[in-house]
Amino acid sequence: TLHFKFYTFFWAWRGSAGTRRSCCKSETLDQIRCRCTATAGAVDSWTYSNDLTKSFTATLADRPAVALNSVNFFPSINFNGANQMLGPNGLNAPIVAGDDDYAVFGVWRATSAGAQRIWSQRSTVSAFNNGVSLSHYNDGSTNFWGNQAEIAPFTQTWTKPFQLGSWKISQLNLLAQDNDDQQVFDETSTNNPVISNTYNSGSGQGVRNLADESNSLGARNTPTEEAFIGEMTEIIVYDAAVLTPLTRQQVFSYLALKYGISKTGDYFASNGTTKFWDSTANTAFRFSVFGLGQDDNSGLLMSSSNSVETGTGNGTGQSGLGNIVLSAPSALSNLEFLMIGNNNAALAEQATDVPATADPAVRRFTREWKVQHTGTVGTVTLTFDFNGLSTTGTIGNVTHFRLMVDEDGDGDFTTGTIRYQQPSSFSGSVATFSNLILNTNEVFTIVTNAVNLPLPVSWKSFDAKVIANDVRLSWSVDNNADASRYEIEHSVDGKNFEKVGTVSNSASVKQYSYTHLGLTGGKHYYRLLQIDLDGKSVYSKVVDANIKASDFFVRALSNPVRNSYAEIEVRASKAADATVELWSVSGVRIQTYQKSIVAGTNRVRVDMTRAAAGNYILKVRVKDVTETIQLIKL
Repeated sequence: TLHFKFYTFFWAWRGSAGTRRSCCKSETLDQIRCRCTATAGAVDSWTYSNDLTKSFTATLADRPAVALNSVNFFPSINFNGANQMLGPNGLNAPIVAGDDDYAVFGVWRATSAGAQRIWSQRSTVSAFNNGVSLSHYNDGSTNFWGNQAEIAPFTQTWTKPFQLGSWKISQLNLLAQDNDDQQVFDETSTNNPVISNTYNSGSGQGVRNLADESNSLGARNTPTEEAFIGEMTEIIVYDAAVLTPLTRQQVFSYLALKYGISKTGDYFASNGTTKFWDSTANTAFRFSVFGLGQDDNSGLLMSSSNSVETGTGNGTGQSGLGNIVLSAPSALSNLEFLMIGNNNAALAEQATDVPATADPAVRRFTREWKVQHTGTVGTVTLTFDFNGLSTTGTIGNVTHFRLMVDEDGDGDFTTGTIRYQQPSSFSGSVATFSNLILNTNEVFTIVTNAVNLPLPVSWKSFDAKVIANDVRLSWSVDNNADASRYEIEHSVDGKNFEKVGTVSNSASVKQYSYTHLGLTGGKHYYRLLQIDLDGKSVYSKVVDANIKASDFFVRALSNPVRNSYAEIEVRASKAADATVELWSVSGVRIQTYQKSIVAGTNRVRVDMTRAAAGNYILKVRVKDVTETIQLIKL
């Protein structure tokens, strides 16, 4: 197992006001994490994540600055060409002299061309014992990144082209061999490296051995020598080459999901078995892949995200690119993910490939998105930015737009089951679709002129209330003229739901209820599936109710009481003696007696011969637990 020698996403710095700020914690190879917040200001120190006693430091004008919300809601460190941070030397360096194989991962973007150092270690006193550096270069026409060797003949292997201003995930993999000892990967080639020699004339060992004299971020020897102009948000250094393709995919998957940078190939979680994006099954939708997810082993929690290709660091959309932000998963837990990618079709309107029942004036975007849903993240909020796009519908009018979902996932919206969801609101050019369910393999697009398309039910409220061991669900709706029924779905884990009841819709009725009877103790989750007359459907949000755990519970089978006795049901986990008491609402005990109950379901008759018409309290006590029911006698 490889070991993280150095992982620089732990933010700890002293800002210009002199206040110490920090977050996140240590990493190992199997724990690649994490999300932090930051405060703007010059950076005095940047602490190793796996060893909080070690930091990069800078002073005065040498200090770079924090750039807030720089990439997918994360901050970065911004170097302006005159900044440098120096790290520990000698045995405290990330890689000490003598190591002949190692790996360096980086997440960065350069904003200016030239020979610039992102990270490097080298000797300040000797021409020997100098390692490669993560750097970039411009040959006069193209920008390349790779390494800069320091031993004559100073072989420079800048092998991978890149675009200025674009975020990169890069890896230098140094192997303990004399030839073909360097592999260069990035997010576009996670399984197909560029292979080169760090030293073409003899052994490359001297170059591969990183120096223990100077450990630098953002420059070579001085703050202005081959100085970096751009941003970096994460550097990972391993003390051995990353040789296993799966391990490399795990690291790239973690960094890609975290920063919204689409990569080639499959996405794997830290356990090495959960494939949360299948590149083969989703090959037609391989563009701008991003999503939500939780991986406790790596400390990763992505509850809001957008792609760097269409959005900005704070989620604002780039003009004309149709930025989508996913957020607010209702039931996200460990090893659960919701990923989407698009087919790179035009963000232009078309009148074809819409349901046959649609009005001829209906328009939709040509672009489609596909979903891969691992586990159950619950409902999510999806926003779509229409800034810079032309639509027949009036932007800002929620009735003119729909999110249209093809449930069979073949991308043919003329067949199969199609469901719609209307935006819950607009803010400027951004439409918000709330409480959205996206199932795995579904394909969706945006309807841009929803003339005479079914208007989905508007959920005005949905609540759950515990009554003894029952849960009463209440909901109110609007725009329900086309609704057929409401199917009630129940879950005990918030992920796996099953139908437990149905309530018919009436166009004139706006408020509905359903009581789920006889539940065990613990937390219970509910959602509603509203189904239209034409078979289209839409989910409500998920609500929950917590029933206190008990060895027994009681409910009335006849209430109001029309006879001389009340009939109740007592469910018990084991046999016991119960005390049954009937009280008036004024606090007078009318009668009491003992009743033996068996494990399971018991039916008990309570004599109410002496009780006049009115309200009463029935108490059933087993040991020190009492259940209470209010009875009405007619």
